[in-house]
Amino acid sequence: MTFLYKNAATFIFPVAAFLLVLCTSRNHDPGITSDSAFYLETAGNIISGKGLTDDYGRVNAHWPPLYPIVLAGASRVTGMDCITSGKFLNALIIGLMFLVFNLILAKILITSWFRWTSARTPCRPNSPRRRSRSAPSRPA
Repeated sequence: MTFLYKNAATFIFPVAAFLLVLCTSRNHDPGITSDSAFYLETAGNIISGKGLTDDYGRVNAHWPPLYPIVLAGASRVTGMDCITSGKFLNALIIGLMFLVFNLILAKILITSWFRWTSARTPCRPNSPRRRSRSAPSRPA
């Protein structure tokens, strides 16, 4: 875990991604597709107390319910409408996605670097690895 505190790039890219998405979506409305319209209307219905239903009163059976629930919670906590809180939520999710990607990438690179360097480091004569190979496993 000390690697996380020493490597600032692990956190710079997610923060940059968050700010980039937030700045680019600030002055523009979201692109509305059928699923995003459903998520927004379901989140609005959750806030108004109608539950996981669409505007016609049909129960949500086609799209997963987690995003509208999180969107409604974010809208209720921030006090903003669903579209504005959706912009912040999307920017936050993208930033977290970059953070997880960077942590996985750092783990892979550090692990492969240690494997590469340890395979090329000669054993010292008194190292435990050297002694365990030369000593018999059972007494004769």
